[in-house]
Amino acid sequence: MNRTMIFLIAAAMLTCAGCGAIPYRQYEGLSVGVDVDKAAGLAASHLDPLPEETPKLATIDPRKVIYTASLTIATADPQRSVDRTRQLAEQLGGYMQQMTNDAIVVRVPAESFDKAMAALAEIGTIIDRQVTARDVTDEYTDQATRLRNSRALLAKLEGLLEKATAVEDALAIERQIARVQTEIEQLEGKLNSLSSRVSYATLTISFVPSQEIPASMKLRLPFWWLSRLGLAELMSF
Repeated sequence: MNRTMIFLIAAAMLTCAGCGAIPYRQYEGLSVGVDVDKAAGLAASHLDPLPEETPKLATIDPRKVIYTASLTIATADPQRSVDRTRQLAEQLGGYMQQMTNDAIVVRVPAESFDKAMAALAEIGTIIDRQVTARDVTDEYTDQATRLRNSRALLAKLEGLLEKATAVEDALAIERQIARVQTEIEQLEGKLNSLSSRVSYATLTISFVPSQEIPASMKLRLPFWWLSRLGLAELMSF
């Protein structure tokens, strides 16, 4: 492989080092006794700098937060409550992800998370509730930066491939292109997953019959005669 082509490939990969690429010395077929630092310095003059029009991802606003909730709710009719919860999710612009006779997993737009929680509290008595809000802004920024750099590296490699005249050079560049393309697909998948979880909160709700409410959770009714009606009857009104 001629030394000029080696220098150009080395510089392209070093230019995009932030994308998580394997160090140059580990690239199969490219470490043929060439000093990496000298190659990078010499080749840098042949390559244009990366474009600066991409906005700084560190300033992403608002912050990206993943909301999840897990609830156990006592109700007079668990199966009916499952159906009501599915309808609630659809009304809020969400959807049902998984459902059984007495449990359901729904996803609702993040901006409707509080509305969904308030509406679920009206379906029955909440026995247990766990809510988490995980800030993934830094993770998202890191993945987005790696993706941007990987795409820039891919463009550089494709440019070098067009200029390659030796078969050995072309094959070496194509191996690196295939590796970078795989990395781009993986990064795109991670970003899509993060974006989906940020955009839609996940709520997991389990329903139990009202009679299974622990004694400590039972309501203290203001009038003695209300207890004769039964909790299930009261909740069905």
